[in-house]
Amino acid sequence: MLVGLIEAAEIMGEDIQTIKKLYKHGKFPKAIEEHDRGPAWTREQIEHYKKVQGSNMTVYYHDGRQMWKLKINAPRELFDKTLNEFVDELCTARKKMAFTILHKKQLQICHSNCPI
Repeated sequence: MLVGLIEAAEIMGEDIQTIKKLYKHGKFPKAIEEHDRGPAWTREQIEHYKKVQGSNMTVYYHDGRQMWKLKINAPRELFDKTLNEFVDELCTARKKMAFTILHKKQLQICHSNCPI
């Protein structure tokens, strides 16, 4: 289910203007869709973003076209790997990594020997 600015603001406990400002300056997750009325995200995107605020965690996500890297309170930036390269890296990592898969499509491309 997609949520707009009003719902995103409610989830975050912020006013709509704050969310607009964060989004405009690239300090909020990239929207899944853009409409005449504004951006739209998945509820999971916003809830996850709220949970990691205040940490130094980096969030990586795929918007259907490209990978993005988002550090809390820093502008989002394009990530230099494709989704497949990123998942391959997760699957072959020798160190412990915490991550969340937000879409079934991401899970489906993971190799059968991947420990996730």
